[in-house]
Amino acid sequence: MKLIYLFLFGLMLVSLVSALQTNSAIILAGQTKNMTLFLDKGDHVSGSFNVTGGNEDIDFSIRDPTGKEILSSVRVQKGGTFTLTPDQSGAYTVVFDNSVSSNADKGIVLSYSVTYISTAPEKKPGLCDWMVFVLGSLLFLTFVLRNK
Repeated sequence: MKLIYLFLFGLMLVSLVSALQTNSAIILAGQTKNMTLFLDKGDHVSGSFNVTGGNEDIDFSIRDPTGKEILSSVRVQKGGTFTLTPDQSGAYTVVFDNSVSSNADKGIVLSYSVTYISTAPEKKPGLCDWMVFVLGSLLFLTFVLRNK
């Protein structure tokens, strides 16, 4: 019975941890790499990134769905952090620009989490939300029934 509890608890943890996203890329010397985040108005994104290779520096910016820079391009050493609360829904572009480097490729690891706050009526709970609810309910009922 303890094995079942551990299994259910592990499934719940995996479901909750899956909100953290991680992307990695190699950006060749003189090149730019874009990474896209699909966000709804009012969602909250917080993230960080690390840079390796060369002088461990890169230009970093974020653009909204219209292409407007909402986090201006800045030269970053070793890495950085960012937060974003979109004022419109759509595809946001995280830009890593290595065009100033003529011979050093850079490695990027981007980690971010999104807190979905959208009030859009068409947004429905996903499979992960339902799985957490069902497993949590089962765990609670099992605990209550066992301790009667």
